Amino acid sequence: MIKKGIQSFIPNRRVLLLFLSQFFSNFSEATLKLTLIIAVTTLSDSTWAISGMVLIETVPYLLLAPLVGVLIDKYNRNKFIIISEILRMISIVLLIIFIQNFFLIYIFAFIYIVCSVGVNPTRNALIGSIVDEKDYTKVLAVSHNIANILVLMGFAIAGFLIALVGLEGTLFIVLISFGLSLVSLIFLSLNMSSERKEETEVTEKSETSMKQDLIEGFQFIFKSPALSNLIAIFSLAIAGFSFFNILVIDYIVNDLLYSSQQLGILETASGIGILVSTLLIGAIAKNYEKSSLFLIGLFGVSLTFILMVFRPEFFILYLVLLLLGFSFGFVQVSYSSLLMTNSSENNRGRVFTTVNSLNNVTVFVGILFASPLGTMFGSNTVLFFVGIVLLLITYYGFMRFRKISIA
Repeated sequence: MIKKGIQSFIPNRRVLLLFLSQFFSNFSEATLKLTLIIAVTTLSDSTWAISGMVLIETVPYLLLAPLVGVLIDKYNRNKFIIISEILRMISIVLLIIFIQNFFLIYIFAFIYIVCSVGVNPTRNALIGSIVDEKDYTKVLAVSHNIANILVLMGFAIAGFLIALVGLEGTLFIVLISFGLSLVSLIFLSLNMSSERKEETEVTEKSETSMKQDLIEGFQFIFKSPALSNLIAIFSLAIAGFSFFNILVIDYIVNDLLYSSQQLGILETASGIGILVSTLLIGAIAKNYEKSSLFLIGLFGVSLTFILMVFRPEFFILYLVLLLLGFSFGFVQVSYSSLLMTNSSENNRGRVFTTVNSLNNVTVFVGILFASPLGTMFGSNTVLFFVGIVLLLITYYGFMRFRKISIA
């Protein structure tokens, strides 16, 4: 029974190899993030040190994602992700060598981020190639769980490693982890003999210009009522989520005057909620329409925003944050599954990279406006009105999805 349960989430060996690669890759990404921040703040007292690193982590996704999406769809995806992983390993080697040089850290970190832009979209596109459509939601749920667990634990693991073996030692462990990811990807490539046909087809398509492929990718998204409405709704939800992340911390620290330990406990609530919901959605996905799960999750997110107007304190606030994470997990997994279902094999890379780029834009917009609005009207009041807007968006999605063809 246990074996059958595992097989329902990991239906074949290819998926297992892809998950192994993702585990090591996500571990490296999460650990490296804090390592780079500590590296630059050790060499500089300026607050711009962290801001510069955040900027470097964001700009390549905004500028390069659509172009990278074309490359993912134009060329063999196995080779693309393997080359990306090799280039990321080279950038880590350079970081190890020059970790005491402030400016070179930024340069090699930028190279690393550029090489990372296409990794997650390619992995998502590969899932569409190696599993049946009926298994999309379950497999994506496991994929999101791997990512969420490692993001949740990443800073703690990085902090422990840096204290134990220093910056260079931590970067060496990151390098080894990327190497294990690369080995898993190579075995996956060897196992995907059926991909030879896809490679031949893609080679024939590659004679079209990059500009034409880029335009076709955008046209595919905007001419599809399902994709365009889905992406617009999720982008607004992500903007709202970025509002919440900033304003809830402001409320906890400046209004409730809680300690850093209490903040840390509360911050784990949404992470636990996401983990539980992504496991649950994988188990129940076959019994419900993905669009219904998406809207249920969005309704739950809206509700948590609205509840903040009552100024909940520790225990109730923990439950609110737990509900937020639980609801957002539903939104996150069902959204990825809907993108997979409503995109074609030839456009999937462009769809996922465009979505990643839009997510970064909307997060940036949320960050830009959250603090000024929170200062003017109060964090809880702003969250209440954002919740009302998200509730209206949920209603729009419910009415719109009834009229268009969406899974």
